[in-house]
Amino acid sequence: MQPFSRRREGGPGPALLMLGAALALMFWGYLAAPAPAPIRVLAAGPHGRWLLTRRSARITTFRVPARRPRPLQGNTSLVLAPYPGWEANGSAGADGRVRVAGGFLRVGVAHPHARFRGFFLTATHALPPAYTFEAWATPPPPVRQGVGELVFALQTASTTRTGLINYVWVAQLVTPRGRWWEAGDARGRIRNAHERRLAKVAVARFPPPAGVLNRLAIRTDGRHRLSVYVNGRCLLRARGLHLAVTPPFEPYLEVQARGTAYAVAYARYAAVQGRTVRLVGLPPGTRVRAGGRRLTVERRQVVIPRPARDGPLTVTVQVPGGRPHRLRLWPGDRVRYAPGGRTA
Repeated sequence: MQPFSRRREGGPGPALLMLGAALALMFWGYLAAPAPAPIRVLAAGPHGRWLLTRRSARITTFRVPARRPRPLQGNTSLVLAPYPGWEANGSAGADGRVRVAGGFLRVGVAHPHARFRGFFLTATHALPPAYTFEAWATPPPPVRQGVGELVFALQTASTTRTGLINYVWVAQLVTPRGRWWEAGDARGRIRNAHERRLAKVAVARFPPPAGVLNRLAIRTDGRHRLSVYVNGRCLLRARGLHLAVTPPFEPYLEVQARGTAYAVAYARYAAVQGRTVRLVGLPPGTRVRAGGRRLTVERRQVVIPRPARDGPLTVTVQVPGGRPHRLRLWPGDRVRYAPGGRTA
């Protein structure tokens, strides 16, 4: 499909801040960036414990209800406690809505506008291109008039210094005539972004697993390569592009609307780094199952290929004489079996 350009008013990106406030925000965001998980017990039995010894994935689930958003001192962003390192903002201004309840993050635009208006939640902990960025969202609602969009975007983290709001994106576009998945990139400064659409397909071609949540995944180097996956299927894989999204990246969980009030809901966000799940220290006779098949234990370990874009995997493990345990593991995870209650 040939790329095209359209102008969106108020694409992803906060307003340009005063230099002092910007530096303070960047420093606070750095401190808030989640660190790799420490050793923790995933499951335990009479003979030993299953220990997560490495996890590079950064995961945010919206299970805890959020308190009322409050302004962040020095700029127009809103802080959403208890979610440190995340902020809400957008061109919808006072018409923007954000809340966490019932296990979902809900972002919305409360009233119709003649031009596109948006609102978003963004993470201030920027991450490098080595990560695959993923979001899980409910199917966005229909509209009787206007246009509504569920948007997952990666924006350059240099906005506070340069004013640029360059980003790559995947969106579900909803109109009275139907709905489509789209993907592309955008360039702009402060409040306006010119989008280029690189892919567009009917939603029916990418149904969500079990009809519940849509799973979106983006990987890019910010310069020439961009891959977008929807529900495990490739929507866009391109090289030789001329992108201008300077790493590192910040994710945006967003809604856009024109001519209608609109809201969308997200269940989870993750930044994943890794291609395998590794289980080590397995006693002879250990049984391991994943993806509906039994896996072979060699040299007391099992290595399961798992691309980052495929998200978490349920692995069932059972040592001789013990009961089975179901472990929810992410690409890049390393799990050690510690007999007798040892932790290393």
